[in-house]
Amino acid sequence: MWVWIVAIALGGGASLAVGQELQWGVRWSLPLQGTWELSEDGAPWVPVTVPHASARADELRYRRSIRVDSAALARFRWHLYTLGIADVAEVWLNGEYVGQFGSYGLPAWFPLPQGKLRPGVNTLELRIQRVWEVRAFLGSVYPVGCLREVYLVGTAPQWIQGVAARVQVAPSVERAELALSVSLGADAAQAEASTLGLRVRLLRLPDSASVAEEVRPVAAGTQVERFRLSITAPQMWSPAQRHRYALRTELLRDGTVIDAVVQPVGFRHVDTWADTAGTVWLRLNGVARQLYGVEYYVDATTVGAPSATQVRQMLSAGIRLIRFRGALPHPQWLELCAREGILAVLELPIAELPPSLLQRERYRYAVEQVTRLVLDAYGANPAVVAVGTFQGIPVAGVVHNPVLQRLGQLIRQAGMLTAWEFYGGGRHPDTAAAELVLVRVHEPFVEWERLVQELQRWRQAVPRAVVLPIWGFPVWQQQRGYLVPGSEEATAYWLWRFLKTAQQLTPAGAVVWSWNDYVPAYPLVSFPEAERFSSRSGLLASSGEPRAAYRVVQAAVHGEPEPLLPPGQEQRLSLPLYTLLGIGLLLVFGVVLNRSPQVQQGIWRALVHPHGLFVDLREGYLPVYRVTGTVLGMVALVVGVFAAVWGEWMVRQPGWVMLLWRMVPWEPVQWLLAWVCDRPLVAVVGTAAALALGSVGGAVLLWGVARLLRTRVSWKACWLLTVWAAVPLLLPVPLLLLGEQLVRLSWLRWVNAALLLLGIAWSGYRWLYGVGVLLQRPTWKVLLTLAWIGVLLGGIVLGIYELGRELLSTMQYALAWWIP
Repeated sequence: MWVWIVAIALGGGASLAVGQELQWGVRWSLPLQGTWELSEDGAPWVPVTVPHASARADELRYRRSIRVDSAALARFRWHLYTLGIADVAEVWLNGEYVGQFGSYGLPAWFPLPQGKLRPGVNTLELRIQRVWEVRAFLGSVYPVGCLREVYLVGTAPQWIQGVAARVQVAPSVERAELALSVSLGADAAQAEASTLGLRVRLLRLPDSASVAEEVRPVAAGTQVERFRLSITAPQMWSPAQRHRYALRTELLRDGTVIDAVVQPVGFRHVDTWADTAGTVWLRLNGVARQLYGVEYYVDATTVGAPSATQVRQMLSAGIRLIRFRGALPHPQWLELCAREGILAVLELPIAELPPSLLQRERYRYAVEQVTRLVLDAYGANPAVVAVGTFQGIPVAGVVHNPVLQRLGQLIRQAGMLTAWEFYGGGRHPDTAAAELVLVRVHEPFVEWERLVQELQRWRQAVPRAVVLPIWGFPVWQQQRGYLVPGSEEATAYWLWRFLKTAQQLTPAGAVVWSWNDYVPAYPLVSFPEAERFSSRSGLLASSGEPRAAYRVVQAAVHGEPEPLLPPGQEQRLSLPLYTLLGIGLLLVFGVVLNRSPQVQQGIWRALVHPHGLFVDLREGYLPVYRVTGTVLGMVALVVGVFAAVWGEWMVRQPGWVMLLWRMVPWEPVQWLLAWVCDRPLVAVVGTAAALALGSVGGAVLLWGVARLLRTRVSWKACWLLTVWAAVPLLLPVPLLLLGEQLVRLSWLRWVNAALLLLGIAWSGYRWLYGVGVLLQRPTWKVLLTLAWIGVLLGGIVLGIYELGRELLSTMQYALAWWIP
């Protein structure tokens, strides 16, 4: 349900007097969007503009001043109305707690208790807490905050608090039924002697002719009234014929309207249909529809209402489907979809929770309640054809999950389809409880060479569902003739190839990821590259200008020839960089070895006669430091290049990335890693520098162990031991000539990994062996000492971290509450 509210725009602070309000029917409203004060997770108050959202905070506090004069206060019954808050808000008025309400991103209504709002200046505070700890796997972060506009609304002492409307249309589309649930609110002091009536009317647009009407008497007080209006031969809504009605609900006292709500209603019937070729189509009013659409991310940067320009651009490109991801969209988005003929797929905020988690008692009730709220809010919007309840890896626990089955029943009863999203390249479900299955078939889930086989397997796996493949902007730098790999033009070409392949194999449609750029939750796996503030994944740039991919979608959907694309500009260095680095390293190493007999002798002794080298270190016969520094530089560069190469492979493995990402405790470190991994040269230099500094740290640690064991060894000897023990890491250098093939070819990847592990194991063994020679102690005693030092240092670091966190939390609390 979306109640139409006519708001007034007042300059400066929010105030309301009898002569200032704008009357519509019988309601008065004051817009509260604009400048508020914000405290995020207990931080100091700062100015902020509402609507507002945060991607990371768990609790947000908003406050502002409202001025109401005594005449306006006495004349109306006052409420808070919002178009969407995520998730649950506590309401504090003048420093006093007055109640809480759940919005979950949907329109919500909260009556302010009588006597709490006083004449003059009032302080309103909203404390908003996160309920769903949802983190998108490869998408946006679930936002929390005042996502939409907030109003202060005045009504009569008895009012209409909400109207939930759901539409059911017979398959023959000759008859429809409108089920209504009208919630009435009232003050405790409401006069019982008043004669109240409730009237619901369905008006045809644009002539406002009455199609169905019912009037019934109601008792004074809080209650819920249910209606069922039957309509014969309704005008059906479709993208081509966007017929809609106006539902007007009126509360009467002695025949006079004291409160009223108006909302749009549309009738359509949606189901699935399989043709003789085995392709399953979505049918709207008995007509099969091709669904070419986009994903739209509703994150912390897109909390506002849509622009008409975006809708026109979608229609021009032939896009007739929007799948809203992240949070629920602004109600005006769905209103524009119904008005312009664009189908919409919503996603519940629990879609990315593991199915096993949904079965816990603390979630089961809340999951069903949120689902009912979504269906009540948009059950009469004809553009909403499906609701998503799950996305992730297809496993048996998904298909047979009782909570998801229950949600599917509720969605189907509301006249919509159940949508599931699966990641391609994995296992397929044995059965499909969803009528609409969206499958991600882009890399890293599915390699391009296997696209056709993947689409064919999914058509066989879910033969009764509409299969819509989703294609995203690939991480991997594809090659194509004159186009620069990694450029927007090269990406557009592969999008063209995908759409043409989908039209041949799954002509029911396809989805493009995505319409707009979004803030990545996990930058290491964002497409096409990790950015601090956004990922360039949209058909539109941040400025709103269409990219080359937009023109490709437009041509493919309309059946036009492939657009001629310019070569484009390279966005980043690609994997052949490592081939050049390998050649360069081999040439440099060859020159160094030919010109420095000392380096040759040192490397030979480290590989063949390490015992004599380590005995010399113990006896004080130290090699030349310049030679040792040269060897350290060689080892560090080799390790840096291999680390960058394997980093390129790691960011294409979402499971590994997610596991490692959650192990990094601090967000700045996460973003630093994403920034480094996205820049190959920085990754090479950074890893080499880290290894060089690590050799010094290892030498100091080894020197400390020697002191504990009462052995007189200099830290220089420890450093020399650390460097010369790592010489076996130089053995895989010739593999760098293969460059990108090290991670592209599976057999070569295993050979590469085996040689690297061999070099690491050999170096580790030589280091332990050298430590034993240097300290003249058994190896087990050295290992035991190192373990004891590690536990000791770990305990100290953990204690300092916990103490610092507690002190910082106490200081923040004191600054926020104890200091005026």
